Amino acid sequence: MASAKGGVRRSVEPNITLFSPAEIRVAMIPVGEAPDAEFQRCASLITRHKQVKLSHVRTFHHEAHKTPFKHIPWKSGNMNFKFLGEEAALGPSPLSTLHAHRAVLGVIGILHCGHTRDLAKACRAFQQRCHAFKGAFTVRLFGFDPTDAQVGGGLLALPGLDTFPPGATPEHLQHHAEVVMHDYAACMLGELERWMLSASPAMLDLGSLVDAPEFTGAGPLEAVQTRLYSDEEVKTKKRYGRLQKAMGDHCLLAGSPRDALDHFNVAADLCRVVGDWVFQAGALEGQASAKALEAAMDAGGYTVNQASVFTDDKQWRRGRDGQASGTASEAGTPVSSRDLGSGDRQASGGVVTSGLEVEQSGSNGTAPQAADDALSQAGTGTSTAFGGPKFWKALRSSGVEGEVRAHMAEAKAALRRKGVLPLQAEADLKLARFLAGLHGEAARAEVSDLVTGVLSLVEGMPLPEDRMLAFVEGAGALGLVGSLRKRMLLLWQAVELSKYLGFPNLRSLEVARKALEPPDRHMDPVGLEEPWSTPRSALHRESPSLWPQVRAGCLEAILGLAIYAKQHAEVWEAAAVLLRDHPAELSPHRQQSLLENMLAAAAQMAPAERARPGPGPPPLLRFLAARPSAPALQLVALGAPAPASPGTPGGPFLYDPFAARRGVAAAAGAAAAAGHAPLEWVVGEPAAVEVEVSNPSAVSLRIDRMVLEVEYLGTHDARPVSPAAQPTSAWRNKPVSLNIPPATKPVRIQLEGTPQLPGTIAITGCKLSAFGGVTWVQAWEAPIPPLGQTFAVRGGGGGGHDARAAQLSLLSATRVHVLPALPTLELTLEHSDAASARLPEGLGLQPGAVAAAAAGGSAAAAEPWPCLRLLGGQRASLLLRVRNRGRVPAARAALEATCASASASGTAAARSEGLARLEVEVGALAAGLPLAPGAELTVPVDVAMPAHAPRGGDAEASGGAPPCELRFALDYGGAGAGPALGRRSVLVADVAPLRSVAVGRARFCAVPGVDAAAGGGTATARTTFILLVAATNRSAWHLDVRLARVSGGPDAGRCSAGVTLAPGESAEVAHALSTADEAAVASAVLARGEAGSAGSTIMRRPGASAATVPEDGLEALRSVAAHALASALELRFTPAEGGGGGAAAQDGRVPLPERELSASLARPVLARLAGGGAVQGTLSATGGAGARACDLPPDALLEVVSSGRDGSSPGHSLAALVCGVGESVRLTLSLRAPVTSVRARAALTCGAVDGAWPAEAAGGGAAAFWTGQVEDIRLLLSPGKEPLTHSVSLRLAAPGRYRIGVEDLGCSWEDPDQAADGGRAPPLLDVEPCYIHVTPASP
Repeated sequence: MASAKGGVRRSVEPNITLFSPAEIRVAMIPVGEAPDAEFQRCASLITRHKQVKLSHVRTFHHEAHKTPFKHIPWKSGNMNFKFLGEEAALGPSPLSTLHAHRAVLGVIGILHCGHTRDLAKACRAFQQRCHAFKGAFTVRLFGFDPTDAQVGGGLLALPGLDTFPPGATPEHLQHHAEVVMHDYAACMLGELERWMLSASPAMLDLGSLVDAPEFTGAGPLEAVQTRLYSDEEVKTKKRYGRLQKAMGDHCLLAGSPRDALDHFNVAADLCRVVGDWVFQAGALEGQASAKALEAAMDAGGYTVNQASVFTDDKQWRRGRDGQASGTASEAGTPVSSRDLGSGDRQASGGVVTSGLEVEQSGSNGTAPQAADDALSQAGTGTSTAFGGPKFWKALRSSGVEGEVRAHMAEAKAALRRKGVLPLQAEADLKLARFLAGLHGEAARAEVSDLVTGVLSLVEGMPLPEDRMLAFVEGAGALGLVGSLRKRMLLLWQAVELSKYLGFPNLRSLEVARKALEPPDRHMDPVGLEEPWSTPRSALHRESPSLWPQVRAGCLEAILGLAIYAKQHAEVWEAAAVLLRDHPAELSPHRQQSLLENMLAAAAQMAPAERARPGPGPPPLLRFLAARPSAPALQLVALGAPAPASPGTPGGPFLYDPFAARRGVAAAAGAAAAAGHAPLEWVVGEPAAVEVEVSNPSAVSLRIDRMVLEVEYLGTHDARPVSPAAQPTSAWRNKPVSLNIPPATKPVRIQLEGTPQLPGTIAITGCKLSAFGGVTWVQAWEAPIPPLGQTFAVRGGGGGGHDARAAQLSLLSATRVHVLPALPTLELTLEHSDAASARLPEGLGLQPGAVAAAAAGGSAAAAEPWPCLRLLGGQRASLLLRVRNRGRVPAARAALEATCASASASGTAAARSEGLARLEVEVGALAAGLPLAPGAELTVPVDVAMPAHAPRGGDAEASGGAPPCELRFALDYGGAGAGPALGRRSVLVADVAPLRSVAVGRARFCAVPGVDAAAGGGTATARTTFILLVAATNRSAWHLDVRLARVSGGPDAGRCSAGVTLAPGESAEVAHALSTADEAAVASAVLARGEAGSAGSTIMRRPGASAATVPEDGLEALRSVAAHALASALELRFTPAEGGGGGAAAQDGRVPLPERELSASLARPVLARLAGGGAVQGTLSATGGAGARACDLPPDALLEVVSSGRDGSSPGHSLAALVCGVGESVRLTLSLRAPVTSVRARAALTCGAVDGAWPAEAAGGGAAAFWTGQVEDIRLLLSPGKEPLTHSVSLRLAAPGRYRIGVEDLGCSWEDPDQAADGGRAPPLLDVEPCYIHVTPASP
């Protein structure tokens, strides 16, 4: 057998499956001096294309002759590659004559041009190394990342060197690699066609390992008989049968299972005839593989890469972002290190590759030689494209299982004829893996029987390495169906067998490591990791822990083997896992010994080995929460409404029994919404993470340095970056040191750091340093399941803790979005310089309140809110100061100022009534932007207190306006486009309105006056009306009170003489109505009258209710006039000098009560104020030759027009006509129409000024004798014409002072539309009286 086998150590193939015959083995060779990390990065671009579609390959395939594959499925077929490292590819393949797929048919070299000084020398070295692969059909050398000098010097034009485009983005490199691999597949297909066309029986050897009696188990006599009695015809048929078997193998490699099935059928028949049982079994297994592959292809079981260049080349040509072109997932999306499908790789620091991402160990980055050994490959899987839910579902639905079982059973029966034990074991392992993929754990019993059959063949295998591989492969098959305990026991037996057979220590150590690795999943492909990448640590937390004692024994074995082999890194890791995971199974003395082993191993480690990839010894770390920023720094969406004040009630009731329940529900909803959205931090601002630390071991630990381990995933709109390309400045840690006593219960600590780059980060764990410089990354512990779920697991219920959901929750919680740097604005409120507030003590912003108003304040702020105390009706000028305390300018800002009631009683409408008014000059904020760091700006703010409290509110009892809050919400952000995210600074100020001036009853006084004196004794009189308003000081300060014109109107600011009122004092404040006052009221009356029935209160609308329409037009006129007068005048007050110890501030303003004004408006006053709605006229008196003009004393002229007590008025005098007793006086009444024709009715009256007739007329004699129409004067007045006059004569028989007046008997409009119901109110007569002074007759 030695001559036949040469140096063959094994014949059992690791990781063999039913689909392995369809995989073309390609050797990946590093070329040049590039580091291993660069080789892994470049190789990952190639190895992701393990499966290429024939429809795309056909684009590059040039048929120089008719293809021998008659039934090749160009539309739905695939070609598959299996990539091997150089060491594994150079290993012997003793059964390549039996199975063509076990030979290396392709070589790909990876050359990093930037790290290679002599490209020509590197190309020659690659060609020399390719000579070792004599059966390779296709050889390629790919160059990556050429320098400018190499591009300009023409060094890239070397023969056999295919260079990737320099300076290309990772996405374009991926697309270029896809095109290159399809071209490579097309060349490989052409070579396979050439072999098929040139194949002949003479190419096949009948003296290979398969024919050796030592391999087949034939005795010496049978071997001699075979050599002596085999005639040439039998040999020829045997050669033809083996040729058909080889042609079927090449058809499977080309992706044509139907052609392969035809060749396998012929091969099986020929081999059966000549008794070539081994090749007949191979042909039968090939039939099973071909049928399964064809069934999967027909059922659409292969994954379609939606991101492929050939699927949609327009997308990548326009440079789409954020999409990967790999086939790692069903939709073509990249698989990251934090996906649940790679939990076993995450714990060891590995990452499932996607794009430029490759598996990283976190150590020195060198690939150990043991990765290429067959034992290291056993159970770990290799690169393959067969597997996944879609693939196995397609096979289940196709019904091909029965045919596969039949072919495999027939193949095994053929192998039993020759007794080839290794091939029988392989057949059982292929069927076991196939059934595990189809049915998963449901096939546990059958798979266990198959593995038991494999173990029964172990003792008869001639090669010791085959025996060990049978144990390892059987354990892998059991792991697929969930038999974890049996799997661990088989691997433990493999460890003991390796010790017994005297294998090298490193190989035994590798076998021992398999027992601690998690099993493969039946729904996954056979494997995902590449054999040349850095292997993951087997000593991680994902290993099965059903038997902790057995696992601890495995670890103890690894520890002993590592100490014997002087593998100090393995010693450190094994001791660390024992301390971390198995303190309950170890005595305190043994734990102390393990700690000493770790210290000794750490002291002897090489510097490159001190950075350990996976978890280490205690402490155990559990991620609790990533803490959000401070309330003042939390992020908001710019333009969103400001949140309501925390104290604002939600209803009209003092107590709401359901408010707490609604609050809990709202908080739960917010928490659920926040759980789906990652937390957001800001570049350059400190961030914190809450971590729970515990030490389950019985030894004390000293952690020299502990920081957060953060992985930078790239910007928000880009796909993740590879770990090798991660920027080192993405995160700045704040290290801490810990002294952890033994058996420490969980303790919460807070770890801090500062993000440095915008994008997305993942907090994967903590990086710890101890034991003299050894560092390791401790991943987060799994979340603790709820108590109810824990009981359900113990009781065998169906509500066990869902580990996948827990990992998803942890994955979501540990991801944080980092936004670009933002400004930080602070708000303060203070008095303006103009009003600077030398207000009376107790008014204005109280001392210390400015410092208390910090940015972002809320109801839960530690410092109190500022309080603004003003009198009702008073105004205050304040400044809102905005200061930028951040590091970047504030480019955009929006200020929202609101005033809300602080009262909890009453309805929402009642709470909103009578609140303070805010006037904010928002333009000052916009004018100050952008606000540089350290700069500040001011925004003027005017606050006006309401003068009166709403009825029924809390303020009615206190006498002021209701208490309220001023809330300034400033939303701001930095420069740049994108999502409108910023911050919100909130400043809240309490407002305490105080009692000021209460306005009481109003009345009018009429004071006559003379406009002019006509020649010849003619006099014209005009009455001045005085408005008297009662005011009461209800404040605690002395107030100067006066009546004045409203600001903004004509004659604005004109004030009457005021009075000073002490607290609690009352007085009447007088104001003489000026011409401007009368004109303002007249214009309002005229405007309301001309408005028509659509909006005038003077108009009577048909169908209107009595509550909205006055009883008649006069009442409506009175209401409009009162409103206009109240709008023109106001009561002003100012804290008196010396009363409060401060300077005068802005005047307080109190509106006049319209109801009191309306009640005090008598017809004479209305006639004066009606303006354009009154009939204007004059009444003049003319005497004889002896008549003259004189002044009447003021005390005789005062006339109170409204009800109420008499009051004093300023002194006035009036010109009167003086005549003698019995002299005739001519009275002339002149009337003018206002705006339209009017029918005027009037009467003349005569009366004594003092209200009583003279004594001379007391006897009953008549005092006045009229000549002419006096009682009912009717005149038709037309606008635009001369006034109409009516004259009468009057003789007075007694001396005294007389007043001749004009009585309004009721005027009406000439136009019937004006007089109709719904028209204007009737016009009024506005005629001033005249006065006559009759002197006694001369004696």
